[in-house]
Amino acid sequence: MMSDILKTPAAKWRQEGQSDPHGEHYNCQRAALTLGELTDDELANGIFLHGNEPLNINALLRKTPGYHSAVVWLTAGKDRIRWLSRALEESKAREQALQQRLNAADQRIDELLAEITKVRLGPCKMIVGDELP
Repeated sequence: MMSDILKTPAAKWRQEGQSDPHGEHYNCQRAALTLGELTDDELANGIFLHGNEPLNINALLRKTPGYHSAVVWLTAGKDRIRWLSRALEESKAREQALQQRLNAADQRIDELLAEITKVRLGPCKMIVGDELP
C-alpha cells in the first residue's frame, strides 16, 4: 500500500480547506465542457494527436468540420481533468455516506438478531415455528 507521503492530492485547495478557486464552473454535466461531446478516450487521443500541432489558419477560417486548434484540445483536456477530479470527490463522499448508513444498518440487524436470540432462549424456550399469529 502506498504511504501517505507518496500520495498526491487531487487539489491542494481542497486539502487545505479552501473554497474551489473556479467556483461553480465545473458543477455541470460533462457535455457542457469544451469538447464535452467526446468520450474521455476520444479526448485523450485528440490531445495526444493534436495538442502540439501548429495552428492551421486555413482550417480555422474555413471552419473545417472536426478541426480544433491545439489550444482547444488542451483547454478541453484541462477542463475534463478538473471536472473528473471533482466528480470523483463527490462520488467518494457519496460512497462514504452510504457506507456509514450500511454500517448502521448492519449494527441494527446484529442488535435485532441478538434480541431474537434472547427471546428464543427466554423462559419459554420458544421453538421456531411456534410463534403466535
